[in-house]
Amino acid sequence: MRSILAPIAAAIILSPALAQPSDPKWTLELDSVFTNQNLNDVRVRGDNGTKFSMNNLTGKGTFRSARFQATYEGSSGTGYRFLYAPFRISGNGFLNGATNFKGVTFGTSDPVNGIYQFNSYRLTWRNRWKQGPNSDWRIGATLKVRDAEIRLATLSQAAEDTNIGLVPLLHIYGEEKISDRLTFIFDMDGLAAPQGRAFDIGLSLAYQLDDVQSLVLGYRTLEGGVDNDRVFNFFWGNSLTVGYRARF
Repeated sequence: MRSILAPIAAAIILSPALAQPSDPKWTLELDSVFTNQNLNDVRVRGDNGTKFSMNNLTGKGTFRSARFQATYEGSSGTGYRFLYAPFRISGNGFLNGATNFKGVTFGTSDPVNGIYQFNSYRLTWRNRWKQGPNSDWRIGATLKVRDAEIRLATLSQAAEDTNIGLVPLLHIYGEEKISDRLTFIFDMDGLAAPQGRAFDIGLSLAYQLDDVQSLVLGYRTLEGGVDNDRVFNFFWGNSLTVGYRARF
């Protein structure tokens, strides 16, 4: 946990150098993420492979990762966001039955090392939807780049499937001020289509330390997957997030 929280502590220490302008346009946020995966089912190839659960190899968690995002909001209400959210886990376990994974058959007698990676890079455009004395809501579109890898290996054989692809998503973001220091935040990237679906939904509370800094505590759920001839993979995970945010 120290390695995950250290960047947040460093940001807090260095943040006094940031001065609060009368109209802040930039927001930087760094979150530590603690994830439990409720579901992670895989079949590769999607048309003739064997379905199995990555949970049997990696366990359900808790897995530690991080999220970094930088947002620019213009005076006109138009904004842009860049998000980087890496996720990579691994573990050793036994498969429930003979498993055909990308043309390689893994048995049940030997332990199997499983690696699951789903790194996400996102670029968002959004515009103000509605604004009130204590609220600010925006809607837009996100272009997500997924960097995915699934790998199985024993001492004698190995197989992996990698994929880099573009996914368009609907984006919704909102803030509701609860008190002078406390703000509720909702954010979502998500869309469903015949090819698959992806939903990343966050609910959080930001506690304002001063004019620049806030501490953020939140809950996030990530659900989605794809089912085609090349790959079948559906994932559902729930996360606790602890973060630091600076506006300047």
